[in-house]
Amino acid sequence: MPSVSDNINESLKVTVVMPSYNQGRFIEATIRLVFLLEYPNLECIVMDGGSEDETVGILQRYDADIDFWQSESGREQMGHRCREVVEAKYTLAVQARAYEQLYRSLLA
Repeated sequence: MPSVSDNINESLKVTVVMPSYNQGRFIEATIRLVFLLEYPNLECIVMDGGSEDETVGILQRYDADIDFWQSESGREQMGHRCREVVEAKYTLAVQARAYEQLYRSLLA
């Protein structure tokens, strides 16, 4: 698989932000896809709105790999909380169920 870093200046910090609420069916595949990008200056942030499915368990499994994740009730505030934690100049917001679209767009 071609690496995204082949097409991007690697000195740029890229932050992938995943807002989530009850996305347990999709979030693991999305997280794994982000790590397949093999970009050296990549930050992965997941802001969960207090999911009641398996999402939090999946996030706990990937805790060592995800730069920051948080699960708090209040899914209507997810966009605001995402902006509070992001420090990168360039940010990519990804819905957990959109991993196939992300894959296609990044390799185009």
